[in-house]
Amino acid sequence: MRKYLIPALFLVTTINFTSCKKDDVPVVVVTKTQLLTKSPWKQVDSEVSTGGAFTSDWSSWDACDKDDLTTFKTDKTYQATEGATKCNPADPDLIDSGTWDFNSDETKLIMDVLSTTIVKLDETDLIVTFKYGVNEVRISFKH
Repeated sequence: MRKYLIPALFLVTTINFTSCKKDDVPVVVVTKTQLLTKSPWKQVDSEVSTGGAFTSDWSSWDACDKDDLTTFKTDKTYQATEGATKCNPADPDLIDSGTWDFNSDETKLIMDVLSTTIVKLDETDLIVTFKYGVNEVRISFKH
């Protein structure tokens, strides 16, 4: 009987350790405000649609405009600033500034009077669309 005691104890111990529920990892909820205000956004694409598919016009942009940054702050203000290169070295670093907000269900990002629809907002990407005359414009940003 003794020769079965050690293997039986080993089996019971093994079952106890493997059947225990692992502690749940707490889920961290990140708000849209936290995602938006995490760090400056650099525009990486601009696309235009006239009722059909979007077509990128990014290649026609000047390199000095492609490195500009937009920073959304937690006090609901934003700033667009020149990047590393300026089109005109005499221009100030600040291109634009104003206020921002979300609509009630956080599907739209409103910058001053421009209302954009949020297509994607996550840790690395911000994509918005908005009407510009008869065209729809889609702008993509990355952190």
